[in-house]
Amino acid sequence: FGRLKSELATLQSAITKLNSASSWGLKSFTSGNTALTGSATSAAVNGTYDAQITQLAQRQITNSGAYTAGSTGRLEIRVGQWTDANTFSSTATSSVVDISGSDDLSTIATKINAANAGVTASVINSSSGPRLAIKSAATGAESGFEIKAFDAPVSGVTQITDGVTGVGALSFASAIPGTTPPVGMTRPANGIAQNATMLIDGLEVSSSTNTFSNAINGLTLTATATTATAFQVTVANNQTTAKENIDAFVAAFNKISTSLTDLTKYDAANSKSSTLQGDSAALGLQNTLKRLVTGAGTGSTAFARLSDVGVELQRDGTLKVNATKLTAALEQPDQVSAFFLDASGMAANLKAFANNALGTEGLIASRNQALQTASTRTTKEVERVNTRAALVEKRLLQQYSLLDSKVATNQVLNSLVSQWVSSLGS
Repeated sequence: FGRLKSELATLQSAITKLNSASSWGLKSFTSGNTALTGSATSAAVNGTYDAQITQLAQRQITNSGAYTAGSTGRLEIRVGQWTDANTFSSTATSSVVDISGSDDLSTIATKINAANAGVTASVINSSSGPRLAIKSAATGAESGFEIKAFDAPVSGVTQITDGVTGVGALSFASAIPGTTPPVGMTRPANGIAQNATMLIDGLEVSSSTNTFSNAINGLTLTATATTATAFQVTVANNQTTAKENIDAFVAAFNKISTSLTDLTKYDAANSKSSTLQGDSAALGLQNTLKRLVTGAGTGSTAFARLSDVGVELQRDGTLKVNATKLTAALEQPDQVSAFFLDASGMAANLKAFANNALGTEGLIASRNQALQTASTRTTKEVERVNTRAALVEKRLLQQYSLLDSKVATNQVLNSLVSQWVSSLGS
């Protein structure tokens, strides 16, 4: 019964999945180019779309030139957006990093990271020597940053605009916003903060990351590379998951059905009974499962029974999937889901039965308790018999011991008599 309990729990899990709305209405997503992956929810509309990835999301990156410790000053870092090569706009508050004369690039990088300014800094030992590299913490056009340099770590000082003097070499800001390019550090071509962009059916969509979560309702798209030409993506009904769930249910049902057959059969050839032959609980479980999987429901107008969707009961009590029939049925996904979700249908009834049978006062628990009680009663009876046997053994040992003593005494007397008779004859 422990084995049956485990197998019934597996069946319960499988039928619960089929009786859950979240298991139905699923959609599949296929892409004509490996540069775009994706997934679809039930909200996605079936169809084919033309897609082209025109740009990937990037972080802003800036690199310093050679820097020698000795300058005192302050860096003010703001995250925002470069609306063009020379114009930066932001509503964010600046993060302040004070630089002392003893700070080398490694120390400066540590201070920038501690400021939580929306950027990360590191020192790269390039072929030209150590260089400070600063990049945005996130991708997207609005994750760019500006670094202004000042000549002392105190308020009211003048901004360094030549990009050379002291800590000005670590700046990245326009001396005259909108007209002159940023001075100080350099920004490589692949270091421009930008959004990822795609064309979907000719319309441009944008995302701060390479994942587009709302470009098409119900679809999540992830780009990994740009594409030179357009390709197709398709959304369709997901038959694969439905088939997998049905296959799992059939496998679970067949497991417990086979176990019940093996445990309750009689081997006539060897005149041998199986463990649960004639057990009313096991036979009741077997009969109820067969009855439930052949039950009808009214949730679907196209399918009334499990056999209608391609899952057929066999002579040996197991189920078999008719793949052709199931595939045809899944062409009507709403009808198949209605069959399995029917509140008074096969799946709901089987689920309710499994829940009750596995409950603390259900069929399995009750039968287990009865067997345990019988086992305990038998154990106690064996103990009582053993106790009585021990007492009888003790009494017999005492009697035989006394008999041995008497026999020994009689043997001595017999010997004496024999000697006396012999002496008379002499």
